[in-house]
Amino acid sequence: MKKNYSLTYLNIAATEIVGVLAIIFWALAKNANLEVVDVSKNNLEDEDMYCISEYLPNSVTLRELGLSRNHVGDGGLQALAGGLKKNAALEILDLSWNKIRGNKRAMPFFSAAAEQRTLKSLNLGHNYLLDKAAKGISRILSTSQTIEDIDVSLGRFNDASGPILARGVKKSTTLKHLNLELQNWRQKDVAGIVGATTNAESAMESINFGLSFDVYKPFLKAESRALRVHPDLKIQRGQHFGLYKAKGPDPKLLVMHRANLVCKNFGTPLRMLIDELRKEEKILTQKQFKKFIKSCNLYKDKVMTESLMRNFAHSLDVDCEAIIAAYDKAFPKSNDPNDPFQSYYAASKTTTKTDGSGNNQTSSNTNLKKERDNSMHAMVNW
Repeated sequence: MKKNYSLTYLNIAATEIVGVLAIIFWALAKNANLEVVDVSKNNLEDEDMYCISEYLPNSVTLRELGLSRNHVGDGGLQALAGGLKKNAALEILDLSWNKIRGNKRAMPFFSAAAEQRTLKSLNLGHNYLLDKAAKGISRILSTSQTIEDIDVSLGRFNDASGPILARGVKKSTTLKHLNLELQNWRQKDVAGIVGATTNAESAMESINFGLSFDVYKPFLKAESRALRVHPDLKIQRGQHFGLYKAKGPDPKLLVMHRANLVCKNFGTPLRMLIDELRKEEKILTQKQFKKFIKSCNLYKDKVMTESLMRNFAHSLDVDCEAIIAAYDKAFPKSNDPNDPFQSYYAASKTTTKTDGSGNNQTSSNTNLKKERDNSMHAMVNW
């Protein structure tokens, strides 16, 4: 490797090189053409990062370094900080699937990444980063003049991280892709991050919150504002909460159907009850409505009474007009001559008639009305 001037790509992932890692990177430092090094899946620890840190300042051609799926923690990031700060070639750094949390020991690394003049892509995904790491990420976004892609997916960012990252996103003029999938924050804080992209100088092309992150009104409003400024911005997120949720039947109609069953059990059609309600005021107090229900001998069915009062509430009163409208919708007037209630309505339209002697004779609707009233007040207890 030391004398191989044609070697540009070295993949030694999953090769258990821990014991000879220092020797390998000493030899790589002498190679003037190497552009990609991948040492992933080698169980590297924090102390192994020191030899890599010593290699970085001497490498003028290395563009990509893969350190994923090892056991690197915050101490390892601290070890890398010195070499990264002095490096002037690295563009892609992959530290995903390690044991990084982003605590105080990792802060020198974030400062070095922010000051590094060529770094374009930083992958810290699947590290369970804590809220303190958000400050470091925000510093990179605010300071770096080259960063284009940051992945911090599968972290433990909570509500406090949202505003911190939003400040970094707002100041960045180079960031194009941001992966924030699988975090623990709420809608309001995430909406702030989306809203930060409304900066006209932003170069953002995509933000990934994950398909499992269902969104609500605050997020949708921020998303709408961002898309007005950057129509090509791609925001990956879950569905609008309730968008495909079944609406189910109208609860007011269900109450009407239940009331119809109750009235049938009492031997009186619901239609007669509604007719009596049409004579009342449009709005009744709850006390007045209970009195009306009691006059119909239905007060013992408390479930029906409470359902009517709850579903047709008008402030603290009961909207009788809404009850009548729901009934008319649930049970449209029938034109079927076989409808047993049609005879009642046909007869009720006739009021009086004159016989041959010139005397007024009351029609049969008077008897029907008496029959209806007697039926309503002779119900058995429910």
